[in-house]
Amino acid sequence: MRSLRWRFIFPYIAILALILAGLAYDLPRQLREYTLGFWRENLLAEARLVAGQSLDLFQAGSVEGQNTSAAQEYARLLGVRVTLIRADGVVIADSEADPQSMDNHASRPEVRTALQGQEGVDERPSGTTGAEMLYAASPVMDAGRVVGVARLSVPLSNVRAQLASIQRSSVGFVVLVIALAVALTLLLTEFTIRPLR
Repeated sequence: MRSLRWRFIFPYIAILALILAGLAYDLPRQLREYTLGFWRENLLAEARLVAGQSLDLFQAGSVEGQNTSAAQEYARLLGVRVTLIRADGVVIADSEADPQSMDNHASRPEVRTALQGQEGVDERPSGTTGAEMLYAASPVMDAGRVVGVARLSVPLSNVRAQLASIQRSSVGFVVLVIALAVALTLLLTEFTIRPLR
């Protein structure tokens, strides 16, 4: 009777093992893509918001201290680093660093894209802090002309921390599903072979 039980159980276990192998192979990649995609879209939406509110900071006669205060306030509200960059690549405000000490940003990939009137995203080490960062930049427009760029950034360590949290939750969920599937398989097997005893 034991061999009969295993004859019923084995196909279920084999199918379950195949499903789990597929999950183990593809789930980490999908979770990483989903998490990075979420952060990119969120950061771009916030960059768009800052760009829409920052036009007056790019007008002639804007005061550097006022620009820095605005960048710091945006950063405080959004929980990100904020950099405001003129159309010539000169940084006019940054929420964490002195703009005077910062390089020209016109060649940064996400800034270059924004200066062409499109939104840009990039991942790379910061030239200022050295930390790996996720960047999103949106053009600041005035009468259809790009006058500057609002760039937001977050450390990739934040993204990785959220990804690790999601992965831990996913592992817990998969373990629960396995336990339920095994229990259901045993119940179904017992129910199926009972009339054959």
